[in-house]
Amino acid sequence: MPAKVVEPLERLTVRLPPAVIADLRASATDRGVSISDVFRSFIHLSEVKETGREAPGKARKSLPASTPVDPQLLLVLRGIGNNLNQLARSANTDNLTGSCPDYTSILITLVAIEKHIGAIRDLHSRA
Repeated sequence: MPAKVVEPLERLTVRLPPAVIADLRASATDRGVSISDVFRSFIHLSEVKETGREAPGKARKSLPASTPVDPQLLLVLRGIGNNLNQLARSANTDNLTGSCPDYTSILITLVAIEKHIGAIRDLHSRA
């Protein structure tokens, strides 16, 4: 008897109503086979009809064309981001430990950071 040639199988995930899944499970239990085997037995390619809907998938976002940015600008922005992170972490730590954060110095620091970002934006928008 010749050896049976078996095609490799690929995984296909489908969404079905709960009632259909329950029927598939019951049929698989009755037959003593897997749900996949039962599902495959119901599929007849000649009976497959298109739904007219696009295949589901993640929407691809078209990114705007990037413009070259001065590495020095990126370095400054990275530093500002780091300062903001340290400020937030310090305020959260103070809050969790029950000590009262120095809100005045936090506000002064935030205002200074806002001025720096505004100056950077102004310089960059003119270029």
